Amino acid sequence: MSDDYQPGAHAAPAHTAAERAAQTAMLDLDALEREDPAKNLPPYSFLLHGRRIELIDPVEIDWQTLIEMAQNPGTFATAAMNRSDREYFESYEVPSWKLDKLIDGYQEYYDIDTGSSGKRKG
Repeated sequence: MSDDYQPGAHAAPAHTAAERAAQTAMLDLDALEREDPAKNLPPYSFLLHGRRIELIDPVEIDWQTLIEMAQNPGTFATAAMNRSDREYFESYEVPSWKLDKLIDGYQEYYDIDTGSSGKRKG
């Protein structure tokens, strides 16, 4: 190696603003993989009129939906459902005490801290 070696000197130059920004980014969200051991849990599920409905892990819910959930707690259960299950669930009347049991079970299953942080306990 010569004395005038400079790291990146042979890299192709970035031509667009997006390419230049990508080269200087501090974090690549596209490359992140979840390290949480709970990612291997099967989805939380329950039965409603004979149909098995799954609720995804809350950490996989989109951040925009989480904001909506904070503003409207009634969206909590349905935000974790796929579209088909959500439409099925919403087509039935579910007493609030049953919804409370569903939410409690979901939070316990995923070890959700319902305090101010909203993060997992463990």
